[in-house]
Amino acid sequence: MKYSIYFPSCGYCGSKEDTSISHGMWAHRLTCEDYQDLIDRGWRRSGKYCYKPVLDRTCCPQYTIRCKAIEFRISKSQKTVLKRMNDFLLRDKRREGSSAEESAKVQATSSSSCGESETKPVQPTATSVPSSEDSTASKSTEKAVTPGSGPDPNKPPCRKAKELRRMRKQQKLAAKAPAEAERTEPSPDKHSNPTTARPNPTREDKDGRVTGKDSSSVSSTSFLEVGPDGKKPLEMFLSLAASDKPPAHKLEMKLVRSSPPSAEFQATFRDSYSLYRKYQMAVHHDTEDKCSEKTFRRFLCDSPLVPTKGEAGWPCDYGSYHQHYYVDGKLIMVGVVDILPKCLSSVYVFYDPDYSFITPGVYSALRELELTRKMYLQCQTFEYYYMGYYIHSCQKMRYKGGYFPSCLLCPESYRFVPIEPCKPKLDVSKYTRLNDAPTEPEAVERWLNSTMVLFEQQGMPYQIFRAICGDRQDPKVKEYASLVGPKVASRMLLFLG
Repeated sequence: MKYSIYFPSCGYCGSKEDTSISHGMWAHRLTCEDYQDLIDRGWRRSGKYCYKPVLDRTCCPQYTIRCKAIEFRISKSQKTVLKRMNDFLLRDKRREGSSAEESAKVQATSSSSCGESETKPVQPTATSVPSSEDSTASKSTEKAVTPGSGPDPNKPPCRKAKELRRMRKQQKLAAKAPAEAERTEPSPDKHSNPTTARPNPTREDKDGRVTGKDSSSVSSTSFLEVGPDGKKPLEMFLSLAASDKPPAHKLEMKLVRSSPPSAEFQATFRDSYSLYRKYQMAVHHDTEDKCSEKTFRRFLCDSPLVPTKGEAGWPCDYGSYHQHYYVDGKLIMVGVVDILPKCLSSVYVFYDPDYSFITPGVYSALRELELTRKMYLQCQTFEYYYMGYYIHSCQKMRYKGGYFPSCLLCPESYRFVPIEPCKPKLDVSKYTRLNDAPTEPEAVERWLNSTMVLFEQQGMPYQIFRAICGDRQDPKVKEYASLVGPKVASRMLLFLG
């Protein structure tokens, strides 16, 4: 590792000044475990370059965001994306000409509150004929309704269709519950011991995982089934509906190791690079010289992560990959991801602009969530989907908060906090402490001497380096140790010239 501080221009607010401030270091070799600990302290990588924004000084603070994949609940706008994709695959149904507008609508955060819907004024109608005595009384008390002044005050307020559907659903569930309880309740057995018939107790640990003797069977597959509230899991929306006719298009997905490059990655490299070039020039309006093959390799193919053997039953090992999406044998999209000990981390996605009508960015995120959930079945610690940075001050980057349930990393306590209580704080201030719980401030002096450094081609603790150099102090080492944390500082080598 070689550490420095970086002042680039900002691509989010468009500032041409050096207002985007971040710490950075070049990583030559990095274990997947070390990188997992780094992203849990706010770091990300771009190729072999790792960076951590200085949130209290940068113009657009970037907070690490992750979603607990096994508890993911799909939103209405995300269902729309999957329906559009399934319509395309099954019936070749396309929505041409509206891709940019609809993509913006779909990627807007689904957790934002909706305003009241506008309704036309309701004209008063007589529904019954009152008696002569009631007629005079009602005339004195009834309010005359003027056309255009709003709904009829003599009628109950209108209820939204969504509210009525929710009410009918609750009534059905309430009527269904007693019948199911009778079916599932076991008949008493006077010879059985009630203590042995009781199921093994389970509990949740501090990270929300279910623990106990039968916890694996409870937590590993329940998220794939319809919930008690009737909500369908992600996998049901991703699967194509059964049909007598063959689908109009065939979708294939392949997970290809990018570093070190596998034989399949090398065989498909030209197709990937051509797709990247087309995407960057059409979507981000990059010039040809900015889309060179060298840039593509450095940005999206090179990785410092050292591959490590994955779990039994996994489709891959730990490391860096490209997820290829093919439609009828043609490469239309590539998702760049890292497979780490606790998560699938999304790095970048690029696609064929001709397929913008399927909203590829959202679709690839849902497919990556599906992959995370699938891999969780073999490893119960692999439960998170990291989406990079959430930038509340940048409206176009708020859509990441629409993947529920999501958490943001507190920049001071390094604890993940649910995003809902964070949003009001970020509305007030771009930078803020997100974790309300009191925590002890980190004392970097406790692990500074054990921080590993590389000096004259030899790895050694910082304490030994100081002894060799006559108790020499290097302020950069202390800053580096505080940024990477005690775990990484004791394992990773910081290069000292």
